[in-house]
Amino acid sequence: MDTVSVENYNFTENDLTSVEQIIFYNYWLIIKGERVMPKRTDFDPMQIPKVLPYILMEDVLHDPLKFKIRLIGSKLKIPITSKEKTLDQFPNMKSVVGLLTRMADQKKPCFYKSKSHWSQNSYEEYTSLILPFSDENEKINIIMGCQSMLML
Repeated sequence: MDTVSVENYNFTENDLTSVEQIIFYNYWLIIKGERVMPKRTDFDPMQIPKVLPYILMEDVLHDPLKFKIRLIGSKLKIPITSKEKTLDQFPNMKSVVGLLTRMADQKKPCFYKSKSHWSQNSYEEYTSLILPFSDENEKINIIMGCQSMLML
């Protein structure tokens, strides 16, 4: 089952649903500076240790565009067996791939609300703050998301 997510590219800090998302977003804004996106090398995990268990990192592969899971935070309810796979390998991730594709085109952060897609038996509502990184300030090459589970 592929559920529809609600995307927001014009969010504010007040839209974020966890302290970790707020910390991560403010840190991203600082390291971004006046650029469109920060570089991956600008990111220092030791600056936001409280956030790390909630981060999902994906490499952005081009030609064709794909999203490969690189890192799964320890507090995320995503099977560790998903690491090193591309999202298109999961048939129930179409809406997330579409969202990430739109984000890559816009080169803007995105905040969205959806239901987890990783298990057929467990659908939980969550929010995710998705932030782009680019080594050339043009093409996104890393995406980092900070997820927060919502109480149903």
